[in-house]
Amino acid sequence: MNKDDFLNPLKSRKLFGMDIYFDNLLKLYNSNKFPKVILISGNKGLGKFTLVNHFLNYVFSTDTYNLEEKIIDKNSDVYQSQLNGLFYNIIHLNNEENNKLKIDDIRDLKTTLSQSTINAKHRFIILDDVEKLSINSSNALLKIIEEPSENNYFILIDNQEGDLLETIASRCLKIKIFINKL
Repeated sequence: MNKDDFLNPLKSRKLFGMDIYFDNLLKLYNSNKFPKVILISGNKGLGKFTLVNHFLNYVFSTDTYNLEEKIIDKNSDVYQSQLNGLFYNIIHLNNEENNKLKIDDIRDLKTTLSQSTINAKHRFIILDDVEKLSINSSNALLKIIEEPSENNYFILIDNQEGDLLETIASRCLKIKIFINKL
């Protein structure tokens, strides 16, 4: 594994230091109480996306995910599909500095969400760097999350590098990530 692979959260097959958060997400999901919109916030680099990736690998690949040691099976169909960008039940939108999401991207998402999934399973939409959305994109997202369809779940990741639109935050279950250095 090269350095870039090691730092790529999509390729992080072992989850470190997030057991409590992971277990809480599983409890919500397994009890059918998973909210339509979750906001996971904390400083950039803590492993929020890695946490979400492990949770979703468990959800879609329960039989191969090592729950005791929190390890993704490298041969899992879900893991391999995600690496190749081909797993349609997970939509990942990243609002990075060099690839800012535009209002048209959010409108395209709305069109995609109006279509059913191929396998009739839940669909998870991960929006990373949500705090960096423009006001127009934020308002378009707000309209989508106010009326989510039955099988769509949003996981918003706030890296606290800007102000998140309060009306978005008010519609989410908020999970604040803290890491103990020990």
